Amino acid sequence: MNDDEEDAGGGNEPDEMFETGSEVGESDDEDDDEGDGEGSGRRPIVYIAAGVGVLLLGIIGGAAFWYLNNGAEEEVAQENPLPEGAVQMALPPRAGSSLNALGAGEDNQTTETLETNEPEGEAETADASDEQPKDGAAQPSATENQIMSSATLGSSGLNAMAGSGAADQGVMIPSVTAASFREVAAQPKPIPLAKAPARALLEQVEGLNGPLPMVSKDGEQLPWEVYARPLTGNEQGQRVGLLVTGLGLSRAATMAAITKLPGEVSLVFDPYGTDLNGWLLRARLAGHEVFVGLPMESENFPAEDPGPLALTTTVQVADNMKRLHSILSSFAGYVGVVSTMGSKFSEAEGQLKPILAELKKRGLMFVDGGAIARSVAPRIAVEIDLPRAKINLTLDAPPSPKNISKKLRQLEKLTKAKTTAIATIRAYPSSIKKLAEWTRTLGEKKFTLVPVSAIANKQLID
Repeated sequence: MNDDEEDAGGGNEPDEMFETGSEVGESDDEDDDEGDGEGSGRRPIVYIAAGVGVLLLGIIGGAAFWYLNNGAEEEVAQENPLPEGAVQMALPPRAGSSLNALGAGEDNQTTETLETNEPEGEAETADASDEQPKDGAAQPSATENQIMSSATLGSSGLNAMAGSGAADQGVMIPSVTAASFREVAAQPKPIPLAKAPARALLEQVEGLNGPLPMVSKDGEQLPWEVYARPLTGNEQGQRVGLLVTGLGLSRAATMAAITKLPGEVSLVFDPYGTDLNGWLLRARLAGHEVFVGLPMESENFPAEDPGPLALTTTVQVADNMKRLHSILSSFAGYVGVVSTMGSKFSEAEGQLKPILAELKKRGLMFVDGGAIARSVAPRIAVEIDLPRAKINLTLDAPPSPKNISKKLRQLEKLTKAKTTAIATIRAYPSSIKKLAEWTRTLGEKKFTLVPVSAIANKQLID
């Protein structure tokens, strides 16, 4: 029995130990719980403090960035002050010789300055060129610096819409509706021109969307003479010609030029326009002779971008000839071509001469857009006996009513001095309105408005 008691006593010892261990374990758990409670109380305070710190750092950093950046802008503004009425905008950098390959991957951007006012001391003698001075020392390009030319106020090119308006320049499509021209009265019932094109003056060429113009097989009929608006024989006084450019892109602007301007005004359709054959029909029904725009490479790319069909110095003559044929085949029935931009291409005699020779071969007239005074196009035209004319003045650069009125007065003085003169303008509402008003005053001023074809070969070549 003593043995049983001993066994029983020995069996009770582990139970006591287990119970003691449980009590100890419970005590530790309670301590841990108390520790967790204190930690969870401190954590929100730490988070709040960290958030406030981040917020303060953000405010201080932002204020410092604004202060430093504002000072840098003021320094740049002081170094490159803008003329009165000018605005600045960023342009993509040029990254290649192609006219349509605007660089990607370059971080730096140049700025384009767009003039909206002309200097008061502008010479009264007209020259449509915006000639850039050339020094012996290397000068930054127009796109690497600020282009201070009114010609950059918009463009007729396709890929560099730097702005709106003056010569235009990315595709220049006036953002207007028919209501924009409501103040301008339509012209009286016009006398339509003969139906065009003439089938005998068309050549079908494989690979082109349309036919090319050609001289008749007997050599007697030339497209530029057949499609020209004929004179009445009553023209008296000094002659002035007007060209409205960039048509075929905006329906409202094109219809306004056709219906609200006298038939003696010649119209220039952009080769990038749509339904050009339809527009030619409407124009001739309203009495207007028609030209097609011939885009050429500009020194001011990309502020002035003549688009993918432009004649350039960066390709072979054969490639430029293909582009010329694409333009000439865009529609039919026009008098000739009017060069647009071209401040660079018009100096490249080796590239330009084959183009002018092709125009002569096809019986067309060439009108030099007057991009620069040093253009070799007029001289080559004289040498090869190509019917030619040159634009003397751009009327709406920029297209403000005040500036257009000023340029019209300048055109009058120029016409008196040279007997004949040609001016160009775009179909903006202010341009159409001013031009319509001005043409009604020509009789009393002893000027005669004539189609541009009537001035062919009558201007002196400097």
